[in-house]
Amino acid sequence: MSRGQAWITYRDDALVTIHAHGDIDVTSAALLREVAFEAVTHPGGQGVAVDLSAVTFIDSVGVAALVTAFKTARAAGLPFTVAAASPSATRLLRMTGLAGLWGFAPDDPPSAPNGPLTALTPVG
Repeated sequence: MSRGQAWITYRDDALVTIHAHGDIDVTSAALLREVAFEAVTHPGGQGVAVDLSAVTFIDSVGVAALVTAFKTARAAGLPFTVAAASPSATRLLRMTGLAGLWGFAPDDPPSAPNGPLTALTPVG
C-alpha cells in the first residue's frame, strides 16, 4: 500500500483542483479533508475539481472525505466534480452512486485531468 497524498493546484480561470495520490483510507483521509477545505475556501475559487487518477485504493473513510468536500463546496455555492478517476476509484464511485452526482455518467469515464474542466455546473 502507498501512503495517500493530496495537494491543490490553481488555474487562471479560478478552478481549484484537488489531486489525490496513493491510498485514500483511514490514515490519509484527514489530509484529504484538510486539502478539500482549503480548496473550497480559497479566495476567488469558482469551482472545485478532484483528480483521483493516481488513487490506487479508496475505502469508505476516503469516500466520506470526498462527500465532506462535496458538501463543503455545495454550502459555499461552488460547483464540485471528479475530473478524473483511476479504475478502482471509478468502480467505487459507481457502486456508491456518486459517479453520476459528481460529473460523470455511470457508463462514461471521467475526463482526463488536463482536459476541459471549466464546464462545471453546481450540483444539488
